[in-house]
Amino acid sequence: MAARLHACGRRGRWREALRLLEELEASPGGASTSSYRSVLLACRKHKRHVEAADVLERMGTGADTQAYNEVMHLLRLQRDFAAAEQLWERMIEVGLPRDALSFYHRLHICAEHGKWKEALALLAQLESQLGAQALTSGHVLATMRACTPSHARRLSIL
Repeated sequence: MAARLHACGRRGRWREALRLLEELEASPGGASTSSYRSVLLACRKHKRHVEAADVLERMGTGADTQAYNEVMHLLRLQRDFAAAEQLWERMIEVGLPRDALSFYHRLHICAEHGKWKEALALLAQLESQLGAQALTSGHVLATMRACTPSHARRLSIL
């Protein structure tokens, strides 16, 4: 059944993936972390942020940075910045390490809100925690966008 679930993830069959996950969760062995990741992948392919957030909750303590990043990505695409910020805070609360992708999503959320002070602090935090080699142009561009006056963003200058 795990192979079928993995195939659903690759093909983006989110409804079938959710059904298979329910079957796995009800089985004596339960569902593995990779099973949950397959469902998250299927949800991402169809931008199913509500379902992905539910799967993340169902993962419980088995949720890792990759799972959180998948959901944060979907929330950012849906422009649900408040939920994405809550997810970021929850990552901190549960003690999950944040990787370069986590910072990337958070910086883009800061850019959408014009939170330039927070973006600059995050950029410094990323460099101190992950090193300068983890810093990409995407991180810098998101920070620059956060530092741009809001009227310039509304006029689509950037």
